[in-house]
Order: sequence, then structure tokens, then C-alpha cells
Amino acid sequence: LVQFPSARLDAEAMRRFSQGQAVQDATFPDADVIAVFGPDAQPLGLARGRDGRLQPQRLFVPAA
Repeated sequence: LVQFPSARLDAEAMRRFSQGQAVQDATFPDADVIAVFGPDAQPLGLARGRDGRLQPQRLFVPAA
């Protein structure tokens, strides 16, 4: 995931992103692939970023 730009989400944005919902923040980069992490640096998935909006593309399932 280090080859992609990244974004870190707070707990509320993490909940929304993990449910497949887009999240908005002016600091998110514009890129076709962004690695998305939660507040504790856990990888959540990959997103497309445009105009400060992250649209989930692939969600990661935590190991049991």
C-alpha cells in the first residue's frame, strides 16, 4: 500500500467508509487509487479521490 497516496480517517468517517459510503474532507488527495487507513493505522481499503471526496472501491475485511 505504500506506493499509493493515503488518507487516514477518524472513527465516524471510518464507520461510514467501512459501510461503502463516500466520505468528505478537503485534505483528501485527488487520485485514482488511495490507500485508506483508520485512526489506529489499520488498513480499511482502497478509494478513488476527487475534490476532497473518497469513494470506496475495495474494502478490506479484518482478520478474525
